[in-house]
Amino acid sequence: PPFPYTALFRSPVLGKMLRGTLFFLLFPALTLAVNIVRDGYFKPSKGEKIAELKNWGETFHIEFFINLHQKNDFKNWINILHFTTGENICNGCRIPGIWVKGRKLYVYTEFSGNNNLQIVGKDLAKRLQRVIVSQQWVNGKLMLKILQEGEVIFNKENTSGRNREKVKVYLSDPWHESSREHAYLYHLKISDKAPPSDTHLQLTDIGVSKGKLLTTLKNFGKTYHVEFIFKKTDTIG
Repeated sequence: PPFPYTALFRSPVLGKMLRGTLFFLLFPALTLAVNIVRDGYFKPSKGEKIAELKNWGETFHIEFFINLHQKNDFKNWINILHFTTGENICNGCRIPGIWVKGRKLYVYTEFSGNNNLQIVGKDLAKRLQRVIVSQQWVNGKLMLKILQEGEVIFNKENTSGRNREKVKVYLSDPWHESSREHAYLYHLKISDKAPPSDTHLQLTDIGVSKGKLLTTLKNFGKTYHVEFIFKKTDTIG
């Protein structure tokens, strides 16, 4: 490093103080970051714990794609994801939890003093759908926002959001029926931060046809990320 920093590190007193200060400031930032990604499709087993997080709950971003099996009736509660400090129902035990019942999406979470708020989504039948559950600071307010296939189904301020320690993350929890025999899950992403606000297209069902223009981007090319899921709808003879 340049002379001023070298001199500080070599100083018997200041060097120890600076090294200790740098370690104290940088180490928590490295250990608190959460970034879980599971690409492709998968079928979780009951009680499949994929992580135990040191801190979780105030801000987070969860997204995945889900495709229900068409022949199932979904009379029971089918668990998709469950973030908990230990049990099924208690303070800090659904932060959040995501279920399917009767082919509808259900999110249960701590929200503004209620430790088990129920949020009912739309019907998940007939097609692959993208689900996003995100809690972020927006203009000084902690906003919980839930989107299903691009449509906002919940967007309100959470007045009691907080971080909790030692949070277990289940893909199909131990207390409910597993999604393994009921659905395919795709492209799971879990983070304690907001996603980047880069230019992107909202993924929806898009029919493929020759020469179909989706959009025109003002700037594109140096860095980019493109992903898609192809679903066959007919057989070409």
